[in-house]
Amino acid sequence: MIIFKEKVSSKDQYEQLLNKMSQIVDGMITKEKFRADFYKSDTDSIKQYNTFAWFVYDYGTHLFPLDSVETIRDFQQNWLETLHEDLGEANTFLFVCNRTTGEIKPINHHKNVVEQLQCYVAV
Repeated sequence: MIIFKEKVSSKDQYEQLLNKMSQIVDGMITKEKFRADFYKSDTDSIKQYNTFAWFVYDYGTHLFPLDSVETIRDFQQNWLETLHEDLGEANTFLFVCNRTTGEIKPINHHKNVVEQLQCYVAV
């Protein structure tokens, strides 16, 4: 199963991906102070991973590598399952991003995230 079509290029698509992600952040997170997660942390973290998951919500962002099923399970248990309890109703989106191709794909995080994201884990 092909998840992302790898471009034949020695150059990664960091800038292209960053532009797409910035548009999402600027369009969704209305308060400037909550955008800091992305502009101060995520922009550097993106450079460390080829493929990663990116969670965007009204109060910030959370980026994590797709390096193991345990990492995904931790996200599901410690973020998604407690989000409503901690924040109440919030707009939320989950994406899988590929820095080498510049692609960003939405994931339905209202279903089993572990099941959906495990196919992206680097083997």
